[in-house]
Amino acid sequence: MTIIEEIVALDAEIKEMNLPFDKGLPILQRRLWEIAERHNTTGGDIFHIYMDWKSGKVKHEE
Repeated sequence: MTIIEEIVALDAEIKEMNLPFDKGLPILQRRLWEIAERHNTTGGDIFHIYMDWKSGKVKHEE
């Protein structure tokens, strides 16, 4: 899976949990850092990609 594919899947999972922000954020952070490990990069870089994707700056063909 590509980083964007993993981010899209993670975003869908987080939405399904329907948690308040303060409860979902630690889960999001842990999962983003796991993605980073798999792709040999940093959690901060993956978070940046995630935020760009959420804001529509990064397009993904689904």
